[in-house]
Amino acid sequence: MAEQNAFDRKTIEMNTMTESEGLLEQFNLPPAFIKFLRNNSKIIWIIIACVAVVVVAASLYDTYRAHTLDKAASSLDAALQNTENAEQMLKGVVEEFSSTPSATWAKIALVKLYQEQKQYDKAVALLVEIEADSSLDSLVKPLVTYKLAALYEEQGAMEKALGAYTVLSGMQGFEADAYKAMGRVQESLGNKDQAVSMYQQYIEQQKVSQLNGQDDPAREVIESRLKMLQTN
Repeated sequence: MAEQNAFDRKTIEMNTMTESEGLLEQFNLPPAFIKFLRNNSKIIWIIIACVAVVVVAASLYDTYRAHTLDKAASSLDAALQNTENAEQMLKGVVEEFSSTPSATWAKIALVKLYQEQKQYDKAVALLVEIEADSSLDSLVKPLVTYKLAALYEEQGAMEKALGAYTVLSGMQGFEADAYKAMGRVQESLGNKDQAVSMYQQYIEQQKVSQLNGQDDPAREVIESRLKMLQTN
């Protein structure tokens, strides 16, 4: 029998197949880690597929959300520029894009419209609805509460106005305005002591505001009212 030639083609191919390494070995990974990957390859691929689906879904949702926000803003702009059918168009924005900031601003625009039309009950009801929205922007909420309190006061619902102003007094940056308004309401109700207390708290808040470079031109008027109440 002839001796097998080391340079024989079949011998070379067999040696190559025996000595070849897998892809994972090419990365010089620890043998234990390579074994783990191979034993759990099916589970790993399932996890990778799930992650890929989540990433794609999130990307699609972001695209959809951006499109919806742009469309809502355009619809709101069109409604604000329409003078003949503004109410219906604003209501349309609220209904179609209820989960967007444009819907909130459409409601606020409706409040202004109802106020101009002297439909105060509708304006108040809508402000109550806006204020109760848990997703309302923290920068918008004080303005809504202040507007609601002012409308209550304008309607003569003084107890409700006091309640709204009390809520406003707990919002940073609006304390002074709230105390001044509560003093005015208490004075109109004939509650002299309560009015004095509110005006005093207003002045204290104004001192703090002055330290922060802010002032209220109405302070001198309130100080004059306070002195008058204390002497009478």
